Amino acid sequence: MSKPIIGITALDDQEHADYSGSDVPHAPRYGQNQTYIRAVEAAGGVPIIIPILHDEIALRCVYALLDGLLLPGGWDVDPAYYGEAPHPSTVMMPDLDVIEFKLVEWAIADQMPILAICRGMQVLNVALGGDLYQDIASQMPAAANHNQREEQIPAQQGSHEIIIAPHSYLATISDASNLAVNTFHHQAVRRVAEPLRVSAVSTDGLIEAVEWSTNDRFVHALQCHPEYLWDDHSWAGRLFRDFVAACEGLTTNDQSPALRPLR
Repeated sequence: MSKPIIGITALDDQEHADYSGSDVPHAPRYGQNQTYIRAVEAAGGVPIIIPILHDEIALRCVYALLDGLLLPGGWDVDPAYYGEAPHPSTVMMPDLDVIEFKLVEWAIADQMPILAICRGMQVLNVALGGDLYQDIASQMPAAANHNQREEQIPAQQGSHEIIIAPHSYLATISDASNLAVNTFHHQAVRRVAEPLRVSAVSTDGLIEAVEWSTNDRFVHALQCHPEYLWDDHSWAGRLFRDFVAACEGLTTNDQSPALRPLR
């Protein structure tokens, strides 16, 4: 028996970690939140963590193992990709941008299922030609606070509502016109890349979910964090189950493109 293998990109824990005040040495390490692992496993998939690799051949070898790609939350996308200088609040992890953009390129070409969450949604949109608000507070001053961590609201609890587009995939799995969702972001999608369409917005007008503009592939992205909600919210559990089901039997493109070092 086999199960679909879902790749989840890792963060560089060392790059932005604060170990001040600790006398225990920490080696550089890659990691990812266990919530993504548990959500994919519970949905029937086999999650594997993709480290930040600097050789494209090595990354392609890992990609060849995958049946689906999950782009998780994390640090901000380098705004140079959409022609802007960094805002003072923008915190980047450039090496992660490089591998995630390459993985998106390959996955889109192969019609591999993609589930993108928070930063992942922003990566997907920028990789396909869209752009972002770098700082909601200063660029959208009328918007609500989209980081419930600052208000000490638990991650498993919704803190604001989103309005769901009729006939969207999100409307189908939730059977609702709005949902209460959790939120942990200070950036947001501004101009949506042409292959995507909006599937949900917040009540203050920010884009909260996008999907592929045709129904021939599973490409769905959410600004909220369903990996904290799948166990208690039926729509979030359905999202992960549908994602894993879409990955069943996928064969990646054997015609590898010309490869080059990633940096």
